[in-house]
Amino acid sequence: MLPSSPRTLYVARVITRRSALALAFASLAVGALVAVRPLASSSGRFAGALGFETFLAMLALAFAARSPLGIGERLGLGPSKLSRGALALLALGTLALSYSLDGIYQLIELPDGGALFEFESELAGVRGGTLAFALLSYALVPGIAEELLCRGLVQRGLQSRAGPAPAILLASLFFGALHVDPVHSAFAAILGLYLGTIAYLAGSVRASMGCHIANNIAAVLGAAATPGFGPVPTPSLVVAAAFSLGVIGWLLRAHRPAAFAQIPKKERPWELQKRDGLDDS
Repeated sequence: MLPSSPRTLYVARVITRRSALALAFASLAVGALVAVRPLASSSGRFAGALGFETFLAMLALAFAARSPLGIGERLGLGPSKLSRGALALLALGTLALSYSLDGIYQLIELPDGGALFEFESELAGVRGGTLAFALLSYALVPGIAEELLCRGLVQRGLQSRAGPAPAILLASLFFGALHVDPVHSAFAAILGLYLGTIAYLAGSVRASMGCHIANNIAAVLGAAATPGFGPVPTPSLVVAAAFSLGVIGWLLRAHRPAAFAQIPKKERPWELQKRDGLDDS
């Protein structure tokens, strides 16, 4: 065994490195949030969204940097335990669920002015570089940032303490709350349940991240290409919802026993010596 003094020094160095990395990410988070403020006007909405989503991503990384598990393991950034075919079905299921929720929004004829109406109005007819920036601000970066925070940091953190179901539910409610607008928040929370189940089944936020990005890309392109579309047929909403639930149900039954690895328990600081190749034997 190493003498206590070298061990203590090693643990101190590890903790210092973690703290420095967490501080760096936290500084980037604050910087992104500060940068959003002057861009809050409608003319800078895309940039404002990009700044806020960057803040969320840096916040998740800052908290994860303090974990003894390391950022990748704490946030669930390892490879998916599901096949490519299963992941493709889950992506289609996500799109189907989102289609159903959008259809419900059209059917209930809510008064204009909500977040979803503003989103569609803002993107109506955009092309070229503006569309590319919208895809970056509303699809790619949010799909990464929100999954890191909601499914990675929050859901995985709760799962190790409360179990999968409560973790998925609470993380989904948190995901919905991030969207502020009551209607948008409710729909986002439902979609969050789906994405949370995907992350659980895959044992990785990469899967939910991919589905989230695909969903957002479809939403941006749909709003840009078909502004002002009317209510969709009710039977198609039922079919889409049934498909999305069927995919999740089948995968839960087929893959749950083997697909998900338990969230690792926290390592004690001195156990890091072995993990980092510094075994003292």
